[in-house]
Amino acid sequence: MEAVNLRVLLVDDEPDLLKQGEIFLKMENEELEVETTTSGEEAYQMVENEDFDAIISDYILPDMDGIEILEKLREEGDDVTFIIFTGRDSEEMEKKSLESGADKFLKKGRSPKTLYKKIVEEITASTE
Repeated sequence: MEAVNLRVLLVDDEPDLLKQGEIFLKMENEELEVETTTSGEEAYQMVENEDFDAIISDYILPDMDGIEILEKLREEGDDVTFIIFTGRDSEEMEKKSLESGADKFLKKGRSPKTLYKKIVEEITASTE
């Protein structure tokens, strides 16, 4: 697969998962520029001040959850690729995520290599 220069924001309140995510995303596409934050509020501010091609956010965050970030961005007309990425297995969460404008709802817990490969494919396809 040809490498594509894309900026990705990864949001999760668990620092170890952020590091793992950054490693696996770059393994799938070494040209990805990955920024990380543990705060929903900080993520929102980052997106307001910088250009990202995709956001991968945990659903549940302590200060502003992934859906709140997504809804604010969509209300502002921002159509950035947005993937909700959560350890919770809930049809209600999935439905709310997609209704709010998420491009994809993915569950943590699968093989990280397979999961992050799928994420990179989604990001690449949605930004072409």
